Amino acid sequence: INDLSAPERRAEAASYFSVAVFGGLGVGPLVGEAFADQGAFTAAFLAAAGCCLVSTVLALLAPDRRAIAGPASPADARVRPPLFHPRAFGTGAVLAMAMFGYTAWVAFVPLQASEVGMSAGALFLAYSVLVLVLRLAGARIPERVGLGRCAAAALTLIGAGLLVMAVAGSRAGLTAGTVVLGIGI
Repeated sequence: INDLSAPERRAEAASYFSVAVFGGLGVGPLVGEAFADQGAFTAAFLAAAGCCLVSTVLALLAPDRRAIAGPASPADARVRPPLFHPRAFGTGAVLAMAMFGYTAWVAFVPLQASEVGMSAGALFLAYSVLVLVLRLAGARIPERVGLGRCAAAALTLIGAGLLVMAVAGSRAGLTAGTVVLGIGI
């Protein structure tokens, strides 16, 4: 997506592309809960594997970005870029730390929701819808406000949402924390 987007619109393109990620995250847990309610865990994993198979076929049908960009010059072929660009380490560390929080939420929301008598699937769906609405409506915000400011605000909100869930172990706390985390994401 970044390769095919205009440089000044890459954050916007990433926001639109993430619709697929958050759409799947919203629907997947509801489907998974339906399988779990029937005790059909094998069927749940087979259905998930089937989704991956369909995704594989679609990926194989996608255009090759190298073909879209055109052939490289002979000089480009001789220069071997580093595997990891030095400027990517800081950004990668920020993303990794944010994902620690996100994956903790994904792992523990079902357990906490069950403990307080809520549907984890409903929380995932609410989170997903919130993120989709904000990503679509605010797709141009990072270019207007600045990526650094947006990242700082997002990380603060993610942390605040997790803190709310840690402190208030109730339905209201879990819901409010999920909303704040979703705004950050």
